[in-house]
Amino acid sequence: MAQYDLTSKIGAYLDRHLVFPLLEFLHVKQVYDERELLLGKLEIVKNTRMIDYAIDIHKQLHPNAIIPEELLEKRRKVVNELKIYQEETNHIRRIFESQPVVKQIETTRDGRTLLDFLVKNYQFNIEWMDSVYIFAKSQYECGNYMSATEYLYLYRLLVRISII
Repeated sequence: MAQYDLTSKIGAYLDRHLVFPLLEFLHVKQVYDERELLLGKLEIVKNTRMIDYAIDIHKQLHPNAIIPEELLEKRRKVVNELKIYQEETNHIRRIFESQPVVKQIETTRDGRTLLDFLVKNYQFNIEWMDSVYIFAKSQYECGNYMSATEYLYLYRLLVRISII
């Protein structure tokens, strides 16, 4: 089956986060040696913010070795940045997670109506959406795809209508 695998050819043109599921599939199907795949995964995630996963892969490759200080330092940096992004968007995320807003989002697919609702009831400022975008991007880079998807959906919905 390895002779038919195109992962190495198409992987060069994909975002690292899109290559990762391909490697997971190859791992499950046992197409390649497990160690080779783990080394490939580590190579991919070491240049992302998926640092906890990189540490897990390192532990699988070197079960008795100490985690390299560079990985631990990168983890501290990523965690600190995430805390800052969370603090910057905390008030916005609370608004989006409140029951009336959740209900409004579910029932209204029109960005203008949603924006009017947010401005009227929560003194919402469209400029806050820049920090929501940064938060969503950081979630994506850390591999938290569902969270990133939710906030990018809201960003797209609200920002698109403010441009029109």
